[in-house]
Amino acid sequence: MLGCLICFLSCFMCSFVLYVLFLLFASELVLQSILLLFTLHFLFCNFTDLPTVAVDLIVLALADELGISHSRQARYRAAAEWANENRAPVLALDPPPAGTPGVDTKFSLVSVLPLAHSLDNGKLYLCNLAFPQQVFKEVGIKYSSPFGPKFVIPLHPNDT
Repeated sequence: MLGCLICFLSCFMCSFVLYVLFLLFASELVLQSILLLFTLHFLFCNFTDLPTVAVDLIVLALADELGISHSRQARYRAAAEWANENRAPVLALDPPPAGTPGVDTKFSLVSVLPLAHSLDNGKLYLCNLAFPQQVFKEVGIKYSSPFGPKFVIPLHPNDT
């Protein structure tokens, strides 16, 4: 999902930086972050390198469905504080159903067959990752794509 986001943001010629919170997972991000080499954007692994000026949007992928492990909480808290103090809207990528702890999320992008989500995840949008029909058949799920020509559909009620 991160690779798709990098390509998407690059198409709009917007400025962004990528901050990898957990070095443990940095090896998993290597191929996706190589895309940054072609976009003239930056990858940071040190919290102190994050921008000190306001940004337009924060894309967040800090916690998995189980939350965060205790060994990473100091770095996590620092990143969550930075996101909240920045005052930019926060878009969470595939957040835990209960919300990203300590972060005020405005929007969340979830994939495939999402679990029930808390209001702490903000407005939910379902993203089409174009899994082949065979994937669902293999696990015994009868699936009909709700997307049609769209690649993202809202799962939240209208504000009207």
